[in-house]
Amino acid sequence: MDTYGVDSVEERVKMLLMSDVKVLALKDDMDRLGITEEMITDAKEYDAEEAVTPVSWKEILKGMEEADMVMFF
Repeated sequence: MDTYGVDSVEERVKMLLMSDVKVLALKDDMDRLGITEEMITDAKEYDAEEAVTPVSWKEILKGMEEADMVMFF
């Protein structure tokens, strides 16, 4: 991560969004931890069109089946 000047998970997510990579977050975990959609990072400052999308586990599994590559963090 140091090579690209990325030093946090938040910056990594922003770089993914800027690259138009779909980022899914488990809605159940967000609810359990008290995380609202407003608290989730976006990459508007980079003019990214993608945003983190809160979804169900079923939707995450479907996305994994359809994806060419999957990253967990």
